[in-house]
Amino acid sequence: MDSSPLSLLQSRYEALRPASWLQGTVKKLVLRPESGERQVVETLRVTREGGIEGDRWTRSRKRDSDCQITMMREDVARMLCPDEKIEVFGDNIFVDMDMDDRLLSCGSVVRIGTAWLQVSPEPHNGCGKFKKRSVEGALEFISQPALHKHRLRGIHLFVLNPGEIHVGDAIVVEWAAGII
Repeated sequence: MDSSPLSLLQSRYEALRPASWLQGTVKKLVLRPESGERQVVETLRVTREGGIEGDRWTRSRKRDSDCQITMMREDVARMLCPDEKIEVFGDNIFVDMDMDDRLLSCGSVVRIGTAWLQVSPEPHNGCGKFKKRSVEGALEFISQPALHKHRLRGIHLFVLNPGEIHVGDAIVVEWAAGII
């Protein structure tokens, strides 16, 4: 039996239950007030101009409106995080939902709580920080061409209509650009 980090992660990934399709649930919300800081919160307020109120993105000199918010599957994050404190990854919204690019391709629209968000064309790939904060082999695992369409690192979103997002809120795909 192959016990390499990639084969172990593949086994763990295959053992995950299938994620919801077309609708999901918010499992965890994270605010990043300053670089390296993480606050697990129950509610996020989002605006078109500023993304998440109180998040460091609003003060960044290099802010890209396509990258206002990041969203990742909670079960995948737990699988890739060495101590299960998944907020270390820096994503804002952790969900129980499939993010396959056939469903949530660029331009797709989701409603979470009272906010409407659109999937950004900007890919959310792993980087050196992600590699340092993950289990051994995580970056290599999520970067495999065969898994790319599953977007295991998550997606970027930007705000179409402001609102509030709460833990437990439903995530509804209002328009799936890839299949409609």
